[in-house]
Amino acid sequence: MTVLTSIKGLTVVALSLSGAKYYRSATFILISLLMLSGPTAWSATPSAIEQLRSFGMQVTSAEGAFTQRTFGAQGQTAPDQTGTFIFERPGRFRWQVTAPYRQLILTDGQDLYQYDPDLSQVTVRTVGNSLGDSPAAVLFGNGQIDEAFTLSPLPEQDGLVWLRAVPKQSDSGLRQIDMGLQNGLPVKLLLEDGFGQTTQVDITSLVPKANLPADTFAFKLPPNTDLVRLQ
Repeated sequence: MTVLTSIKGLTVVALSLSGAKYYRSATFILISLLMLSGPTAWSATPSAIEQLRSFGMQVTSAEGAFTQRTFGAQGQTAPDQTGTFIFERPGRFRWQVTAPYRQLILTDGQDLYQYDPDLSQVTVRTVGNSLGDSPAAVLFGNGQIDEAFTLSPLPEQDGLVWLRAVPKQSDSGLRQIDMGLQNGLPVKLLLEDGFGQTTQVDITSLVPKANLPADTFAFKLPPNTDLVRLQ
């Protein structure tokens, strides 16, 4: 199931997978990053908020790798997910899960595709028509972070500078995002949802990219795969 929501013009996506066939039931947090604006005056020791705003301005496209794990009251609720991602502002990304199963989530800014090879199925929906409450989410696409979230600094920890982003829209399904940054790049996200789950996303090998191929965010239907369009 894929659920998208909008927080005052800032698009948010959450993808949830469950089922005995997969032996996995993690809330899948889709991670393409924040679209921010407004110049930042860098100090000798930039705060997390300054670094995040500058990242949003200066890095228009990038690729990297991720590891994701979700925790509930009883501990980790699903195996670690690992994979790669690539994004281009505004609102285009590929999120490729490679283990413990394969999955592709892709949006060209208009439609969002979720391809599950195990099912030989692709679901697609129009991003603008797929809005609703999401149990867990991470920001992607267009928007102004200060319009959608209240930002506050957190103490430095583990060599990272931290901030907390709390949605101004209380029914978004997301309680807060804690983000750790280093050298101007996001490194770790902790997302707490309204169900008491925390999803940790560790970002590695994040490299800005320019002049991405035109077909980077074009979805090609694999042979012998069903296409299901959702409303």
